[in-house]
Amino acid sequence: MLTQLDLAVLLSVNEYTADNYVREYQSLYGRSLPTRGNIQQIRSGQTNKKEIISFYQKGYLVPAICQRTNHSKDAVERYIRDFEAVRLLSKKFDDLNTISLVTICCQPVY
Repeated sequence: MLTQLDLAVLLSVNEYTADNYVREYQSLYGRSLPTRGNIQQIRSGQTNKKEIISFYQKGYLVPAICQRTNHSKDAVERYIRDFEAVRLLSKKFDDLNTISLVTICCQPVY
């Protein structure tokens, strides 16, 4: 499942624009896109993913990001790992479904 931040990265737009695209799609077709937020009923404010990735892109190290966002090391590393996977795959694949499938299939099983 892709987040709106993942969509923004894939489309090379900011998250605000991606959100507008999602809203426009929902308005035109009368149904929700199957994003992580819609499927898992996550609303904005429940995750600091955007903020964490922003700090990461500015060069902050994981311990500093954890301290600034009050998130665990595991959560911050997971967000960064997922972001990098989507960014890397977006260079190889244009299809969002393919990227979503590859990232889901590659998750470690503990």
